[in-house]
Amino acid sequence: MRRRARWGLLILSAAVLFALLLTSRYRVPEAVPLALARVGPRGCADIADISPRQSSAAQRPAPLPSPIPAAGPAPTEDRIGFPVGYQENFALYFVIDRPDLREVRVACANVLAASALPGQPLPYGSVFIMEGWAVAVDERGLPIFDASGHLIREQLNSLMVMRKGEGFGAAYGEARTGAWEYGAYQPDGSYLVAPQQSHSCAACHRQQSSAEADWLFRSRLFFKPTEASRAPEAGPREVIPFHYLFRPGTVNARVGSTITWSNLDEVWYTITAADGSFDSGPLAPGQHFNHTFNQAGRYEYFSSFHPGMRGTIQIIE
Repeated sequence: MRRRARWGLLILSAAVLFALLLTSRYRVPEAVPLALARVGPRGCADIADISPRQSSAAQRPAPLPSPIPAAGPAPTEDRIGFPVGYQENFALYFVIDRPDLREVRVACANVLAASALPGQPLPYGSVFIMEGWAVAVDERGLPIFDASGHLIREQLNSLMVMRKGEGFGAAYGEARTGAWEYGAYQPDGSYLVAPQQSHSCAACHRQQSSAEADWLFRSRLFFKPTEASRAPEAGPREVIPFHYLFRPGTVNARVGSTITWSNLDEVWYTITAADGSFDSGPLAPGQHFNHTFNQAGRYEYFSSFHPGMRGTIQIIE
């Protein structure tokens, strides 16, 4: 009887411990990569030392124009989900200042992703988020830096999200990158890139990866100490540098003007006219596209890899 009672007590204790682990709001795994171990349970939003004057209230960007057709096969349902509460429950992955794009990128990973070890696959359930922040600028439109030399985050514009799951990725067809699915949201939870349009996200990752690989942008930072860093300054300024948003969104020019788009990012884009009058084809990082406008009119364009990216060229006589 005593032996049975002892075994019963052990089983009950194990069950209680397991329940506590399941209900814990945040738990640092035993094996945490160095980049996330420094952060520990500190959340994504708790980096005010990097951008001390950031706005606390996220504002919703202007509504997007009418949707464009999906670029290729993609999931028909959202299996990612808007990451409610990620600011408290995700760990910091990296912070990158992009003065050339007037943007700060903040990337975070959930606990499962944080448990990954170098050289090992990321576990199912891993989620990565990249915030896109507009930054404070002066009266000349130049970015303002804080006392530490970093850009000042002012408005959260986008949440790019990727999740790994069993059976994920097949819907992308030849653009598949492992068991990952992708999406993008506005801060209010509405779609920036809906599931049906996320083929472009997978295709962008596939340009740098394979059908089976776990591939992350700036993965070299994932297993290294995380600090705020700064991208190189831009070279001679082109008309429209971009990263998920065309800046400026509207350009006014005269007939005969040549407009240059410059890909200053690490991912691929296209410059595609809504009326089919011009198309850059895939632009790799560092590439440029030029187009001369010989007729007056309003020309709307987008990136087929990132359907939420829209811009307008207004040509006058």
